[in-house]
Amino acid sequence: MTHGTPDDRPDLARLDEAPDPNGETQVLDSPAPAVSQTASMPPPWWHLLIDRNPLFLLSGISMFAGCYAASRAIHADPENPDALPLLLGLLGVLNLYELMVIGLGLLLSRSATLVRDTRHLLGLAVLLMVDVGFIYHESAVASLPVGVMIGGAATALGLGKAVLITRGLGVRLRPMVVGLVGLDLAAVYFLPVTMRWIAGDGFVSPGAMLGVFCVMGLLIALHALPLRWGTIRADTRSDYLQLQQLVRGGVVLLPAMSAIAHVAVGPWVYGTGYTGAYLAPLLLGLAVVMGRQLAAAGDAKTASRSALVLTAAAVASTLSSPESMIALLHGPVDVYASPMRGALFAAMAIFTWLGWRHRQWRYFLLAGAALGIALLGHTPAAIHRRVARIVRDAWELLRDIIPESQLEWGVFGVGCAFLLLAGGAGLSLWQHRRHGRSLTAPRSTA
Repeated sequence: MTHGTPDDRPDLARLDEAPDPNGETQVLDSPAPAVSQTASMPPPWWHLLIDRNPLFLLSGISMFAGCYAASRAIHADPENPDALPLLLGLLGVLNLYELMVIGLGLLLSRSATLVRDTRHLLGLAVLLMVDVGFIYHESAVASLPVGVMIGGAATALGLGKAVLITRGLGVRLRPMVVGLVGLDLAAVYFLPVTMRWIAGDGFVSPGAMLGVFCVMGLLIALHALPLRWGTIRADTRSDYLQLQQLVRGGVVLLPAMSAIAHVAVGPWVYGTGYTGAYLAPLLLGLAVVMGRQLAAAGDAKTASRSALVLTAAAVASTLSSPESMIALLHGPVDVYASPMRGALFAAMAIFTWLGWRHRQWRYFLLAGAALGIALLGHTPAAIHRRVARIVRDAWELLRDIIPESQLEWGVFGVGCAFLLLAGGAGLSLWQHRRHGRSLTAPRSTA
């Protein structure tokens, strides 16, 4: 069988050409390419469901709802002999679920296509770790010693989970940051035990509640110490780097925010009522954090102004404190302790620190003003009475020293002459010193 030469083979370009009866070539219409129907059709709904995978979110909501309902049922009948075993069983199941969520999240983090699922799982794990459902609050209701043991175990487990999550993603927290996370978790889990110990008869006084808020304010201020949270293992994937940053921020910030939330509901739970003085310790602690962290970030002006505004707001929140928060301290000199006086002393310390850090004398003047106001009185009414008495006494003293006879006015004028002479000499010396000149230097001649 012989093969035709290239010229004998049919040209593919001429297949659509047909001879015309008149001798001319006609081009046949080629069929239009088929349009893909699947390209314009939306994907099936189950593809979207698989891509978004809301099952992790639904699982977390189900766990929160179930634990909350079970804990409320246990709290409704604390005298039930099975209450404590039920509570311990509930906490055991919750911790088992947390460990499963963390393990699954770290396992899925190895996949480059499951970063979103990993973010959902580890975010859920962090939320469970900081007791956003207030489930551990029931531990102290059952038994105070058992509450102490549960608080210690929960703090240790929570800190271990935080380290496990961050190390599993290549994030290494600084030792100081790990210590702060441990303190925040301890504040979350030991708060119900502390409140149960304070409220031995079921009542918490406003002064005791203010003390709890002061401890929380000190804890917030401690977060100004670490200027760096930790290091992140470099990764080329931007979505994975974002996951690392989110988890690091969540592990560091969410325990502190949860502790603040647990303290904030204390006046409502124990029926002491809310007052503006409770905000003062929190605002003062935040002022310290803003004054240091923003300055370390390179924005010293914003840092100092933020600290100034927050400190002023803290002092203003204590102006109308209830009488039950004011205590008389007996000693060599009886002194009244009040939220406003405490806030003023704290403001003096913050202003002194800002003046020393930023080398600005106006903060030292504000510190002196805060100290002076604190020494005048413990409430605005007390300060008004003290100032009125000082003005009255000063006016009486001035009336006593004003010259009355011509001789007294003469002595007064001579004394003023010497004082003005000394003041003028001091002003001249200060001007020469300012311009760097010497009084003994010879005058230059033309």
